[in-house]
Amino acid sequence: MNDLKIVVAGDVSVDRYYWPRVKSSNDEDINWKLYDGISTEKQPGGAVLLAEIIKCYLVSKKISPELVISQNCKNLIQKNSNEILHTSVKLDLFPSFDSNGKNKEAKIYRVTKYLGYATPKDDIKYPQPLEIIGDDESASIVVLHDAGNGFRNDKNVWPKAIKGDKKPIVIYNMYPPLFNGDLWDHVLKHHKENLILILNVDDLRKLGANISRSISWEKSAMELLWEIDNNEKLDKIKELTNVIIRFKFEGAVHYKGKNSRSNLYFDPVSIEGGWMVINLVK
Repeated sequence: MNDLKIVVAGDVSVDRYYWPRVKSSNDEDINWKLYDGISTEKQPGGAVLLAEIIKCYLVSKKISPELVISQNCKNLIQKNSNEILHTSVKLDLFPSFDSNGKNKEAKIYRVTKYLGYATPKDDIKYPQPLEIIGDDESASIVVLHDAGNGFRNDKNVWPKAIKGDKKPIVIYNMYPPLFNGDLWDHVLKHHKENLILILNVDDLRKLGANISRSISWEKSAMELLWEIDNNEKLDKIKELTNVIIRFKFEGAVHYKGKNSRSNLYFDPVSIEGGWMVINLVK
């Protein structure tokens, strides 16, 4: 475990959260307290957020978070939309439940809607990707968060561990445009044997994959496997032996190659998208 080093890199954003604020006073001493309004807060997003999640997981397993190497997020939330992409996210209060499914008294904030990107000026195609601080070419695991926003085509900021002769485990979380860009071509050429690719089923549907939704888990899984075998737009998946296709929060298919049995994992009490319906009802 002492030799374990995890490099996390990719597209980074500043996430702006918005949530409703109710009036907090009937007194007339401070005017703004008399009215409902909107509260807002900025937090690091994208690959930087993913690195923090991995660190929290390691801490829960009593493993040092110092083993995670990530990008330079100094003063990140102070950067404007010409320096880093900003996303907007709407929150609201919803019921919370204990482990037995009983409704708890306290409510919690959940995402109700993604409001999209606050884009840079027209003369800036992509904000500059962030460099990795303390990068280590001997890292045993590389996690790539490729959101299609510039990181994939800037070789200067890729982890050293995938650019040399080392063969780390590469966990590649890919968003559209799928199977596109210099990073994907490089990983496929040099790290195919150690690659774990993570995709969203909705992104495959957008490519034209005919995969049913919320009918039955078995039907959706069988249609996914048929599409991988027969849809030329998904040919790249067929070449791999470790692909995880997520069905929102409720399920996933682990595709292990055309000559191996794949696995379906799902919540037996939910359909695809069912968690959102159950938990986001006030």
